[in-house]
Amino acid sequence: MLSGNGIVKSNQKATKAYKLFSEGKKPIEMAIQLGLSERQVTKYCREYWELKGLHELTLLYEEIKHYLPSFLRLHNIMQRQGIDDENDIANVLKYAKELPNLQQYWENIQANNHNLKHQNQKLERELQLRKKQMLDLTEVELASPEYRYFTK
Repeated sequence: MLSGNGIVKSNQKATKAYKLFSEGKKPIEMAIQLGLSERQVTKYCREYWELKGLHELTLLYEEIKHYLPSFLRLHNIMQRQGIDDENDIANVLKYAKELPNLQQYWENIQANNHNLKHQNQKLERELQLRKKQMLDLTEVELASPEYRYFTK
């Protein structure tokens, strides 16, 4: 148990910590400046949040603390992309879930497009062949004696 003097020192550190947080200092800066451990800095940080009325932040932190780097990366990406509206965020999450299906759908469309191009080329060659055959038949007809007889 702390003596009266120990409590004062603890309160002084807490007060200094809260002041540094209010100045926007990072936890590592606070730890170095005040000679605090990570556990103490975290304790003062949570107390600061509570004092600022940010108790929901404390609850959120407890929920995501193991995923915080991923959460922050996602947040930064969304900021860079200008995704800040709740509807935009909901749509991103909706489509993120559907992404594997959308990728498969895109691959199917690409394959169908390739097949249609191939089929179109094949039909184009066949059309050219038919035109040539018709031209050849017309030339044969024009060269035939019966055609010459009717044109005289």
